[in-house]
Amino acid sequence: YEVVLHKAPERVVDLAGVRQVAWSAGLDLGALPEGPLRITGIPNARLMAEVAAERALDGLDAEDFGGAPVDPQDLVEQGREHGLRVIPTWSSRSVALFDAVLLPADDGDAVLSGVYVPATTGGPWTNNPVAARGIGAVVKAARARLSERL
Repeated sequence: YEVVLHKAPERVVDLAGVRQVAWSAGLDLGALPEGPLRITGIPNARLMAEVAAERALDGLDAEDFGGAPVDPQDLVEQGREHGLRVIPTWSSRSVALFDAVLLPADDGDAVLSGVYVPATTGGPWTNNPVAARGIGAVVKAARARLSERL
């Protein structure tokens, strides 16, 4: 968990309900409407290789996220060039994606709330410890298979 405590802030800006724009390849930050704005579903260049490896281990094809992945820091720098403050945050849709909140660059003294917006649907968000009972058979079968092939 991450907790940020603030003592007597002058101004708090809640970003949870700001206007959202879906990411698309070639999106121009300078052409977006002014004001607080959230860009959702940006492919994260820092995690694409790991997500692809995990999918390959699960026997799945690589997922297409609609365009070239973006490094969050590159987006921050691109926003700075357009006079914007870009705040990258986790996406609630996938670990391979991130969201970015865009603010005017001169809005740097406000305390921000609601930067990360958790998923309201999906789940389950708990695990089932009873499901681990059968793992011994899986490990035994994997060892037998490996000893045959090696």
